Amino acid sequence: MNGTVLNVDVLLLVFSLAHKQTKLELMSTCQVLYREGGKQLLKDMDGVWLGTEPRLESFLLFMDADGGSRMRYLHRLSLGINLTLSRPVAKRFKKMLNRLAPVSRLTDLSILHLEPLLSAHPFLSKAIAELTSIKAVNFYIVGKRSVKMLKSMQSELETVEFGGFDDQLIQSSKPDDPDLIMLLRPFSSGLRSLTVAGWCATVDPQDDAPQYPLLSDLTLDEPTSPTTWHYSRAFPNLKRLTIMTTGFVTAEERLDEFRETNVALLRRHGCWESLDWFEGPILELWLLGILCPVSKLNLHDECYPVTPDILRGALVPARATQLRISFYQFGLFLDEDFIRAFVEGCGATLKVLDLTIKISLGEYDEVGYDLDLGDVLDAITDMLRSFSTLESVTLGLYFEICHWRKDEELPGEVFAEDMDVDAMCAALHEAVPAASYVRFELQDHKTRGTATAKIGSEEKKERM
Repeated sequence: MNGTVLNVDVLLLVFSLAHKQTKLELMSTCQVLYREGGKQLLKDMDGVWLGTEPRLESFLLFMDADGGSRMRYLHRLSLGINLTLSRPVAKRFKKMLNRLAPVSRLTDLSILHLEPLLSAHPFLSKAIAELTSIKAVNFYIVGKRSVKMLKSMQSELETVEFGGFDDQLIQSSKPDDPDLIMLLRPFSSGLRSLTVAGWCATVDPQDDAPQYPLLSDLTLDEPTSPTTWHYSRAFPNLKRLTIMTTGFVTAEERLDEFRETNVALLRRHGCWESLDWFEGPILELWLLGILCPVSKLNLHDECYPVTPDILRGALVPARATQLRISFYQFGLFLDEDFIRAFVEGCGATLKVLDLTIKISLGEYDEVGYDLDLGDVLDAITDMLRSFSTLESVTLGLYFEICHWRKDEELPGEVFAEDMDVDAMCAALHEAVPAASYVRFELQDHKTRGTATAKIGSEEKKERM
């Protein structure tokens, strides 16, 4: 066996086990470790994050060293929101991307100030577009240069996240400014996951509009005009739909009209056969008018008051088997029509219920300080008797801190100070005796902190 080769192998093994700082110091001792060190540093890092121009300059020097052999070991690159490039540095960055393209194994690219960065050099967008190995992108501040770049990208993207859009693009009414679905046409055959914040504009699709057969996960944050059939047509095999926050703003009297339009268009053009998951505001699920079953729902009442009709209209078509739902408007449970809507919505199919009541100052200010939390819990317990299919029940009381009135004690907090959580859990179990798992929890109470009682094994709880 060649002794020299063996010595190098041993040296590299010892080097690979060293701490990062030690590796940096050892890299200056010989050419072998200098070359190997750069590779290992890139391999060991989960990704490279650059937040300032000096950091980018340093990184460019690092990548250019050793004849550019380190290019193939860069897998994830993130450019921060505060990164502003001068023309000379932008030119050097473009050159690095040009050298990276033929050997690239870069799979994840995140640029949190995309449109301003592309404006730093006229050929930066072309250099990014010519990379062929990227599978996932996360772009913030998408504008007209970004759109042009996306149209010419040679990578086959599987995951796309847009975190915001340039005002000029949003306000443009030019026909050649594509809508969200048209914008991603180059990736229609391979795209699997899409997240969009802010501008989620779509237009009625033409006959040649793209479809995305592999896309299964869609997240929309503040969608201003959720026209559901545009999405059901474009993403026919969607399984998970998440609405982060509602951006829908209209007169209250037009809400019914908007939902009815969505329902009518879905009946005309077709809805999904089923969804595995929906997460978002109750209002948004209702507005979308989704007609298909949804196995798992994760809902909340933030953004807009929930009425019995809205709750009923959201839950009935879904026929969910698992429901996680939270309410600030916990006084609704004293409304018999609301209770009926809840039971009609999922009483015949529900197996797992995770219900959280959020005790907040806002609800007491809204409905009055005589609202009795004990009456609310009694109403919820009685309601559960109508759910014949329940296998798992979790009820939580979450006490939200109001920092500007933190010394004020709410009636619900007073009620919970001496509450017997074991007795409450037993009452829930008595209401649903067939359930194999029952849990009751106080969360973040001022004096009690968190207190929990449960009946049954956690292993028997079907997880969402």
